[in-house]
Amino acid sequence: MPDKEQHCDTKKDKFEIDIYPLQTDCQDHFSYNPTDGKIIVTEKNKLTIERLGLNSNRYINQLRKKTIEQANDIIQNVLMNNYGHSPSILHANRIKIINDLNDTTKTGGKLDPFVFVKIWRLNN
Repeated sequence: MPDKEQHCDTKKDKFEIDIYPLQTDCQDHFSYNPTDGKIIVTEKNKLTIERLGLNSNRYINQLRKKTIEQANDIIQNVLMNNYGHSPSILHANRIKIINDLNDTTKTGGKLDPFVFVKIWRLNN
């Protein structure tokens, strides 16, 4: 596989990274550009993004963009349509959705693909 198409473990090889997916604050280190799906690079996440090739694969970026669009649909079609009349109920249901997304017991100890992107959008 060409280097530009490699990502995650294949790209990482034996190198260390600063931020790991199962780290409790992993999602706090990333934000995303909704127009192209790329991760916004900061000093804290730069090494991890580079070593895992997280912004170098156009297909992965498109999957992130699609995930952001799916989260937009959840916000509009579930939260706003059903709970928009009450900010406190809307907030409680948004938190419930986020907690469900973070629940690895449902998926055998693994997180769903791009779950951090979806959670980021639900929080922003």
